[in-house]
Amino acid sequence: MSTIAFVSPPLQGHLNPMLVLGAELKTRGHRVVFFAQVDAAPYIQKHGLDFCAVGTRTHPAGSLATTVKAIASVSGLWGLGAVIRDMARTTDMLATELPDQFRNNGIDTVVCDQLEAAGGLVAEHLRLPCVSIANALPINRDPAVPPYFSHWPPSGDAWAARRNQGAEDVSDLMMRAHATVIRRHAQAFGLPPRSTCADCLSPDLQISQIVSGFDFPRVNRPGNFHYTGPIRGTESGTLPDLPQNRPLVFASLGTLFGHRVDIFEKIADACRRLGAGLVIAHGGKLDRTQIARLSETATVTDFVPQRALLAKVDACVTHAGMNTMMDALSLGVPAVALPFAFDQPGIAARLEWSGAGIRLHPRRASTSKIQRALAQVLEQPSYRSKARVLADEIQNAGGVTRVAGLIEQLAVRSRE
Repeated sequence: MSTIAFVSPPLQGHLNPMLVLGAELKTRGHRVVFFAQVDAAPYIQKHGLDFCAVGTRTHPAGSLATTVKAIASVSGLWGLGAVIRDMARTTDMLATELPDQFRNNGIDTVVCDQLEAAGGLVAEHLRLPCVSIANALPINRDPAVPPYFSHWPPSGDAWAARRNQGAEDVSDLMMRAHATVIRRHAQAFGLPPRSTCADCLSPDLQISQIVSGFDFPRVNRPGNFHYTGPIRGTESGTLPDLPQNRPLVFASLGTLFGHRVDIFEKIADACRRLGAGLVIAHGGKLDRTQIARLSETATVTDFVPQRALLAKVDACVTHAGMNTMMDALSLGVPAVALPFAFDQPGIAARLEWSGAGIRLHPRRASTSKIQRALAQVLEQPSYRSKARVLADEIQNAGGVTRVAGLIEQLAVRSRE
């Protein structure tokens, strides 16, 4: 059996799939250890997985709240500077501390989120088999594919390729603080030069939680890259009393953007105009006054068993976060996407390109625009039909069982 290290940003959207995967590998007899700053300990340990604190000096208890607040304030490019600087500090800390921690814990396999470059760097430095998990859109660079953070669809002409490269160049310029950290540790480890997270992806095994039907066509897809669909476990929790009117809509802006009461109010007004029922999950980010106001026209709760609720609704309004989007599509539910930042514009672009939903810019999304978009996805059968095609593909992609099997195969090969 293997001793497997997990390295991930300590954010729920990234940790949740990794915890499900870690639990699956543990049931197969492997030892699983998560390496993260101390604030992540309670969340990881309640899933029955081993935890090793790193960065106790640079990332002391209480510091994660500051990071989450900075991320939640990002809108488009606004606020990204602080997030990038924090990302650089975390990669620096992990690349410094993980080599000794991996040796001390007898690690023989590394599973890392694609957005934490330290995992790949340290694994290659220690010559350990490595798995890169795309808990967001894949960051693999391909001239035919718009960057994961962009909102435009693919195009085969030369101008589109130049636009894609131009966007990557701008991104690299913005990420230079992070690039400096990556270059320094790669040199210290005696590795070939590299400067981006994409340069640190595993040469052994790469996993994406989307399916090919939801991705843009790739010409440079690595041979070790696998579309496996979402990594999900069993849900807990009870559904609230649901509105009886039809159609029924679910609205979620994820765990980071659930404070955007202005968006929820527009969604609620749009559903009221349509005569649709609405369930809002705000992730514990709204206060009592805001909840009371929204509750006049909607069922409002902090958290719900998301897939159980999505199985009962006719449409979803979402920030286009990976987990909510894939949960909706896995159940054949069409969506209206209001992407804020990070990979959300890219996910929303793929939603529209696939025909399973509509995207709107949150700053320009009036109540009337949301109403029209919801009316389209609810009334035009093509949206639900496209979503159901993706649901079938997701159902057959393998999910957590397939991912765990691929990791076990890699571990076996590395010992031969």
